[in-house]
Amino acid sequence: MNEDHQHDYTSNLTEVESVCMSCLENGVTRFLPMKIPYFRDVIVSSFECPHCGNRNNELMNSATISENGIKLELCVKDEKDLKRQLVVSDYCSLAVPSLDFSIDPPGSSGGYLTTVEGVLGRWKEGFQAMLKCDELKTQHEKLEMLINKLDAFLELSETFTLILDDPSGGSFVERYELEDSSVTQVDYKRNAEQQAALGIIADASPTEDIDPSLISFNEVCPACSKPCEARMHPIDIPHFKEVIIMATCCEHCGYKSSEVRTGGPIEPLGRKIILKVESLEDMSRDVLKSSSCSVFIPEIDLHLGTGTLGGRFTTLEGLLDEVKDELINKVPFCLGDSADASRKEKLNSIVASLDDIMGGKRQCTVILDDPLGRSYLQSLYAPDPDPQITEEEYERSFEQNEEFGLNDAVFDNY
Repeated sequence: MNEDHQHDYTSNLTEVESVCMSCLENGVTRFLPMKIPYFRDVIVSSFECPHCGNRNNELMNSATISENGIKLELCVKDEKDLKRQLVVSDYCSLAVPSLDFSIDPPGSSGGYLTTVEGVLGRWKEGFQAMLKCDELKTQHEKLEMLINKLDAFLELSETFTLILDDPSGGSFVERYELEDSSVTQVDYKRNAEQQAALGIIADASPTEDIDPSLISFNEVCPACSKPCEARMHPIDIPHFKEVIIMATCCEHCGYKSSEVRTGGPIEPLGRKIILKVESLEDMSRDVLKSSSCSVFIPEIDLHLGTGTLGGRFTTLEGLLDEVKDELINKVPFCLGDSADASRKEKLNSIVASLDDIMGGKRQCTVILDDPLGRSYLQSLYAPDPDPQITEEEYERSFEQNEEFGLNDAVFDNY
């Protein structure tokens, strides 16, 4: 950290004298307000006792609670995974399924900023302290087993999954890239008990007028495996085809998702749609991005692979805004103080460029590449050709057919 940044932080540092809970002598507590870029405002608190050496730290959110809860799963396989930074809020519980072990939210003791390695170290120190308690002699064998398991995790002789479940939505796991396969995230609606724990009064459900074309059916929730309701609604897109908007909501765990699926057969050729964005008017174009579609903006070196964002029916501005949110929310530590300088600079540049494009300050090329030919971009001149849109059809490669399961598909008599 350079001297200017250090001066900026220390100028906001507050120190107060407080009693050490270990030796009852006076120690020093320091409070430092910080802003984690593209995350939220936090207050880092640390205590140190010069008499007995007792030290601790915690992290307190100073921003509002998120609209949804969040469940994060990290598969820890190598040294980089152990070094990932974690934000663990006051309301976040931690679990390792292979240990059959979980930690309740810290609550009034405060959240903290740490690493995966730091979490395992905390647990190991806690278990070692419990071994010294005579009251827990009957649990010594189990405690030693847990300590040995934690040693195996720290030495990377065993892989494991770490789960962070935070109803407040205020916890994070560091991602090393936008599409980080080691980290999965599920946003969910809080239940009444979680709302009460957070001190939030749930809004009354509004009365709905049911559209007769809306179809409801039961399916299994992918998050908790309990029955839930799914709905789908067909919409006809002029000069393209009919699509189906699907939404799932689970009343048991709060899981919620939505996506767009195109109807009809698979197109015989892939399709690439190239749009020259020249003015703010282009931001209002309707866009159907299927789940098989990749998005490119070569001028800012942006590439979103197949599957990113799922299926979406929105405007071009809405799509770019979702891309921006994906970059900000899924790679928060790439934009913080601890981020690699080159990655931080590149991500900041892409986010700034997206703002310029959405604001009509910059021209660019947006490319939708869909091997299944199921994506759509609105023409402002339809049914006449649009001078800003170029469409190219192409033969899918063997690898693309393999990816979508078409090489082994049998279409006879269909």
